[in-house]
Amino acid sequence: MPTGIYERPWRGCSVHGCDRKHKSLGYCNAHYLRNKRGESLDILPRVIGDLETRFWRKVSGGNVETCWLWTGSIKGTGYGQIMIDGRPARAHRVAYELLRAEIPSGLVLDHLCGIKACVNPWHLEPVTQAINVQRALERVS
Repeated sequence: MPTGIYERPWRGCSVHGCDRKHKSLGYCNAHYLRNKRGESLDILPRVIGDLETRFWRKVSGGNVETCWLWTGSIKGTGYGQIMIDGRPARAHRVAYELLRAEIPSGLVLDHLCGIKACVNPWHLEPVTQAINVQRALERVS
């Protein structure tokens, strides 16, 4: 019985250190496009480095009093996002957990400064969703 393309065993990208799925010519989609454009096939930046290194490269600011603005991807809602294990995560939540503490279950982070792109963990407070909404409404009025 013939074997279809989807029945073949998984094959990885042929670039050393890349664990993405093979697309064409032995490369994953990202390396395939880089090869097509004549760019270096070195491992892609998002594959290397730990979360903290990737995270802090995308933060502008650094003193406790001022906002630390997220310079990476910003969602339509105004919140920064970073990919973790192939899934989007809100940047301010990552910052809080990296520098302060785990966010208690059932609570959300309120931006005390009112700036959604701010990732300064000292500008964030864990509160209930109801309090977060109430404070947001108070900031608008």
